[in-house]
Order: sequence, then C-alpha cells, then structure tokens
Amino acid sequence: MQGFIRHISDLSATRRLRALWAALCILAWLSLLDVAFDFHIHGGSRINIVGLALAGMMKATVLTAAWAAATALRRRSRVVSITVRWLCGIAIGVFALLSLVNGVAFLTYGMGISRKMMTVMMQTNAGEVGEFMPGLMANIGHLLARPALWIAVAVLASFTLAVVSMPRKAYLWLMGVSAVAGAAYSAWFAATRDWGRSNLSVALRTVSAARSVARSARLQHDFESKLRPLPDPETARSDYKADMVTLVIGESASRGHLSLYGYPQPTTPRLDSLAESSARLYVFADALASSTTTAENIPRIVSFMTDVPSGREWYEYPSMIQLYRHLGYRTAWLSNQERNGLFCNVSAALSSQAHVTRYIGSEDSEDHLLTRYDDELLPVWRSFMREPGKRKFAVVHLMGSHTEYARRYPPERSPISGADVMEKTPRRWLDKGMARTVAEYDNSIAFTDSILGELINETEATERPAMVVYISDHGENVYDTGTTRGRDITSIHVPLIIFLNRAYLLANGDLAATLREATGRRVSTADIAYMIMTLTGTAYRWYDATHDAMSPRYHRPTLYVDGEAAK
Repeated sequence: MQGFIRHISDLSATRRLRALWAALCILAWLSLLDVAFDFHIHGGSRINIVGLALAGMMKATVLTAAWAAATALRRRSRVVSITVRWLCGIAIGVFALLSLVNGVAFLTYGMGISRKMMTVMMQTNAGEVGEFMPGLMANIGHLLARPALWIAVAVLASFTLAVVSMPRKAYLWLMGVSAVAGAAYSAWFAATRDWGRSNLSVALRTVSAARSVARSARLQHDFESKLRPLPDPETARSDYKADMVTLVIGESASRGHLSLYGYPQPTTPRLDSLAESSARLYVFADALASSTTTAENIPRIVSFMTDVPSGREWYEYPSMIQLYRHLGYRTAWLSNQERNGLFCNVSAALSSQAHVTRYIGSEDSEDHLLTRYDDELLPVWRSFMREPGKRKFAVVHLMGSHTEYARRYPPERSPISGADVMEKTPRRWLDKGMARTVAEYDNSIAFTDSILGELINETEATERPAMVVYISDHGENVYDTGTTRGRDITSIHVPLIIFLNRAYLLANGDLAATLREATGRRVSTADIAYMIMTLTGTAYRWYDATHDAMSPRYHRPTLYVDGEAAK
C-alpha cells in the first residue's frame, strides 16, 4: 500500500498532472467566487477568503490524486484502470463545467449557480434563449474589456507556471498542506453554520437548487390555483383621497427596539427627527402582530383576513392588491424577501395579483448567496412610482431584521456596538457575545429607519396626496427577557407608523385629525386594510368598521395572536 501511495505521489508530481492540479485550483476558485463575494460584502474576515481558496485547492488535490490513482491502477488491472479513469474524467468534466458556469454567471450577472438561476432557466423557452444570447455575448464582451479581468488572468497564469516549474518537494508540500488546511476549513464551515452548507460544493449546490426549484414550483402552482377573483366587485368604489399608497412591511422588528418608542439606543434617528419636526407622522402606541410568524401574518396584513379565528383559509378573502387594482390603481409588490420556500409561497401567490412583481434578492429561502440589502428596493420603488398612471399602490416587503442580523446592513452602517448595549441597555444576563448580537439587531433596525426616511422624504416631495404606512410582521426577542432569543409571545409588540404628506393633509385635514385620535388605540396588524380604506376614501362590502381604528364604531375588546386571545 505504501508503495502504491508513493507511486501516486510520483505521478501527481509530473508536469502534466501539476498543470492539471493548477487548472483544477482555478476552476475550484471560480466555483467559490460568489461565496467569497458574499463574505466580502457582509463583512467576512480575510481568513474566510483564504479558507475558501484553500478549500478550492483541497478539491483540486482530491481530483488530481484520484486521476493519478486511476493511472497507477493500470499496472494491476487494465479494466479497473479504464473504468476508474472514465469515472474520474466524468467527475472532472462535470466539475469543470459547473465551475465555469458559476464563475461566468457571477462575473456577468452577479449571480452564480443558485435557486434563482434555476428558476430563470426553468421559466425560459427556446425563443427566449435566442433573445438571451446577444445579451449574454454583450455582457461577456464588457467583461473581457475590464482591465481587472486581465490582471486576474495574468496572476492565475503566473500561478500555473510557478506550480509547473517549482521543485518537486515544494509542489508536494504545497499540495499536501493546502489540502489539509482546506479540509479543516471545510469541516469548520459545515460545523459552524446552520445554513448554506452546500455552498462549498458546486455540484451539491446545483442538485439542491434543482430539487428545491422543482418542489417550490409545484407548491407555487398549488397556491396560485387557489386564488379567486375579487368577490363582490360591484360594491367597490373610492373617492381617491390618496393617489400614492406605499405599504412597507418590515421583518422581525420589535417596537421595544425603536428609539421612536423610547429605546435608549439611537435606532430610528430619521423617524425621531420626523416625529419632532412634522405633525404628519402618526405613531401607534400599541400595535400587536396577529401571529409570531411571517407566513401567518402576511395574508392578514394585505387582505381582509382578520386575527379572529374563523376556520376559513387565506385564499377565501379578497386582498388589497385585488381591491386597489380593481379601483384603477397600478399595483406593485416589491420584495427583498424570497419568492419561494416553505414559508413564502402564500406571499408569492398574493404578489402574483399585482401589475408589477419584483423580487430583488433570493428566489428561495436557501439562496443565501443572493442576499441583498433593503436599500436596493429604493430605485425599484422610484421606477414604479414614475410609471405612467395617476394612482399607485405598492407593497414594499423588507428583509428588515431577519435572523443573521449582521447580514441585513452594510458593515460600515453599524453605529451601535456591543459596548453601547452593555452601557445603555444593561441586563444582568448579557455577556459580550449576547451584547454584540443585540447591537447587530439594533443596527438592522437603524438601517430600516434609513430606508423609511428615504421613502418618506420622496413621498413628501410629491405634489399628489400620498402616504407611507410601515408595519412589521412580528417582532423578535433578542435577549430581552433572558438568555434565549427568537420569536415567542413576547415578540408580538410591533411598530405601526403612518406618514401623510403635505398634499394629503391639505386635501383631507379631517381624516388626519381622526387618524391622530386612532394612534392611542390598541390595534392588530390584521386590521391595517380597514384604516387604509378610510384614508383612501374607499368603500367595499368586506369593510368592517369594528376593525377600523379610525371609525367611531371601532370595537376590539380582544385581539388574537395565532388564534389565541392576547393579554
């Protein structure tokens, strides 16, 4: 056995296999290019980038050693040797193809092999492929014109030349050490992450993405098949008191972490300033989420499904998208959340009712490499609002403060530190690690505040009556009550904020006064549709005044969370 291993080592050191190893290293790095970029944009340390490079070199070593072993088997069994070489050749060929696709796709479109890519491919027909090719060629042309690409090519060519010409012992040392270090990093990567473990393997990622897209497509078709036309359309009418409505749905934002509500950290400076300088910001003191999960909250927020247990399913209720589309508004669903996945298909089905549907980030809840920051929704929203047509109704669904809080804002946008948390919000159970997590959560809240500030400023600038409504689907317990974090019954207290621009106030001063009175009432996130109807001057058979905090008939002695009476 030792002689066989020595023979493999000798073969691996030949100039031909050295060149193969160098080429496989380059391909492996292409397969991990999007993973490295993800670490880079989300503040990952340089150690992670080095670790990924070593992991790629480990893959190259395994494939090269396998090919050398197949060659060494020729002395013992020609049949076995040919079979193994064929298998190795197929493995190397598939690896090379997937790596090239991943690298080229990322460099040209900013997206490697992912569920989103698979979805695009599954939804593309032969005619669209013909239309797609000129664009692809143009993008590749632009890529080839970049000086940085040729610098990278020169570096990689130098690497290959150095590998082929270096002393035998130095080459074997480089190959062996990088393989051991790469294996150690890969094991650490898999052990320390509860998401995206398959990202280190382009083959596993491809198989996982294909299976996930096929499953999500079936679910999505099933969900969309349950949608029904707007019931009782003849009863819908509007006085069109607002020409532009933007409903912003936050994610996992607890009211208790907004400085607007008295939190000691400066998490909402833009909203704080607006509250002090403008009488057109309406802050509800006591809003409760109708559920502790996004999947249960979204249909209640954007439709006439209430928090009161009824035994009816979400698709049996009309949605605001349907209603305002019927009334002549141009509608949009603009989201930084995933379109598909176990908990997202209801939202995707509802969003399909809009004139415009845009998902800027992940296609699936497992597409971690396509995470985008919420500010990338701003130009999409601006573009929609500038489309022809007088009236617009847009739902803007943020990633907000979703778990892995540090990935929700650029690393340079982190004004709050763990030390600040320990100083201003001391809790006896907090250690430095917990305080750092709280700071990351607070910084995600602050980043959402900056998004809201931009939306509100541009809404204020328009000469047409307009409003921005912000509500979070649910909150998050981030070591607020002890040494655990997550969603529980303590995380149902959410922000609810409405901004009316000057044009709206001039045209509808009476409604603004009524809204101010309503801010003191306890409300459910499931009742937001009724207030928006009042603010837009809309009437519809499904309207229920007892659920409208702006109505004198408002009567909600009991609010429900996940079907249980809230305390």
